[in-house]
Amino acid sequence: METQETTTRPFLVVHGANITGVKKPTSYIETLIHAIKAYVGSGIFAMGAALMNSGMLLGPLLLLVIALINLHCQHLLIKACVKIAEKEAVLVQPSFAETVQYTFEDKQETTRPFLVVRGANVTGVKKPTHYLETLTHAIKGNVGTGIFAMGAGFMNSGMLLGPLLLIFIGVVNLHCQHILINACIKITDKEPVPVLPSFAETVQYTFEDCDSQWLKKYSKAFGITTDVFLILAEYGFCVVYFIFVSRHLGEIVPLRMEMRNPDSFSTPFGVLNVAMVVVVALYLLVGVFSFWMWGDDVKGSAFLNLPQEEG
Repeated sequence: METQETTTRPFLVVHGANITGVKKPTSYIETLIHAIKAYVGSGIFAMGAALMNSGMLLGPLLLLVIALINLHCQHLLIKACVKIAEKEAVLVQPSFAETVQYTFEDKQETTRPFLVVRGANVTGVKKPTHYLETLTHAIKGNVGTGIFAMGAGFMNSGMLLGPLLLIFIGVVNLHCQHILINACIKITDKEPVPVLPSFAETVQYTFEDCDSQWLKKYSKAFGITTDVFLILAEYGFCVVYFIFVSRHLGEIVPLRMEMRNPDSFSTPFGVLNVAMVVVVALYLLVGVFSFWMWGDDVKGSAFLNLPQEEG
């Protein structure tokens, strides 16, 4: 490993020398092949059973949604990695862990700790969204899989009481969101630099600013409790997506690190996008042909449908 020159923070990789000592850069095609190999695992053979349970219409759509989430997270990671590297006087190539650590470190001083300062979120992406983009995100954030249970909900509550209860719950929900936003704005106005308080920070600092000494004393506990409840509430919904999205994130940075032309890694026709298109196509092909071959008898792994007799 080469001797590191002075950097503002410690980096494992300086001057393009990776930890294995292999310094020959990889071409576009080589990096693309490595990325596809990193994506495709044994789960591809379960796609037949997945399509059998989700349907030939909904299954591919859900696969595309998960793939887009995965791809979006990878682009955020690469952007954060590039921004960290640009701050150093010498060429560095931050690892996955270093990117996460130094992204969280890059905050300006405030009177209280905030995760998001100056509108820069933890990914380093600072482009603001316009009205329609924000509206789309808000709709996506409010609509969940529970929408498919509304038929059973109306069956049990009735066609009169059901819609009334839905409107009532919607109004209560909207009222609570307005309270949350107002509290968030009041906390933001007290800081010398622009901050974006999270849900838990808003709860904690609101209790800190109230008149009750008891609430002030346990304000941090309320903030932690809020985070815990949010995690528990989202765990069941997010666990599958988290496994899919996070599994390969650690492999993305080294692939870009060893490219001959790293700038082409995340372009519109770069390694990230092309690899994801190939992987989604492979998963769909295996799933469709497995379901087409064995129908409702397809098992959790396509290998289990193959003849088991020897000879």
